[in-house]
Parts: sequence; structure tokens; C-alpha cells
Amino acid sequence: MYVIAANLTAIPSQRDKLIQIVSTLAQGSLTEEACKRFEVYQSVADVNELIMYEEWLDLGDAVMLPHKAAEYYRQFDESRDFVVAKSSINKYRVCE
Repeated sequence: MYVIAANLTAIPSQRDKLIQIVSTLAQGSLTEEACKRFEVYQSVADVNELIMYEEWLDLGDAVMLPHKAAEYYRQFDESRDFVVAKSSINKYRVCE
């Protein structure tokens, strides 16, 4: 099992748009067999701070290439520069 934790800071005037886009990304991703969990959280301290928390069975090309080709991912990718002020993505795996 793998986890992706993506921290996003919205451009304040685009926060609602970003929330809409990442909610669509989450819903679409959950239709993929390898995606077991995808949730979007908003900071209680700063409404412009979001975290996308994702659990995947695999992060290999066989899973990620079709994911990145999906319309919901492309919508996120193409709009990112217009709605996100800064971001960081961390990937984890279960400790063995």
C-alpha cells in the first residue's frame, strides 16, 4: 500500500475552484481499481490550505499512466497553475 499526501495552498480568489477541481479528481480516482482512498481536507487554521490524502495499491506506470491520462486528472493538471499558489507532494509506503 502506498500513500500520496499532497499539500496545496490555493490562490485565495481561486480556493472554491480548486476545491471543486480536487473533489472531481478524488471522485474520478476512486473509480480506479488501484485507488483505495482519496480524501481532501481543508485546514481549520487557514482555509486556503488543503491536503489530498490518497491510498494506492501501486504507484507504478501501469497504474499512474492511465490515471494521469484520465480527464479528471488532466483537468487538475491543466488548471493547477491558475488555482494553486504552492504545493508539495510526498509519497510513502507501508513500513516492512
